[in-house]
Amino acid sequence: MANIAWSDVMDIPGATADGFGNTTTGWQTMVINVVNTQLDPDEFDGESGPILKMARCMLACHYSALGKQGASGAVVGESEGEVSAQYAIPNFDLSLLRLTSYGRAVLTLANSAVGGATVL
Repeated sequence: MANIAWSDVMDIPGATADGFGNTTTGWQTMVINVVNTQLDPDEFDGESGPILKMARCMLACHYSALGKQGASGAVVGESEGEVSAQYAIPNFDLSLLRLTSYGRAVLTLANSAVGGATVL
């Protein structure tokens, strides 16, 4: 399986320097769950392929970089009595890949993979 763990993400050059090790466990779990299902293995080198694994790691770095830059998705609010809270749901949109060097690396990997990853 090319499923990744956060330790795989931290092996990516720049991940430590960019502070991705300082993210919360909740963020890490959410990102890992998304990237392990978001990329189509058939568009890369198969579910057990090293290119897919690297692409998933780079995608996790991409989302983390966007999160650190303050990029986010829709704002959701909730309230109970006089107490309210608003927060942003992360935007896990592949159309934003060109915004970070990690996202551009995902595109490069997709273009070099078997099948050409035409969906990206």
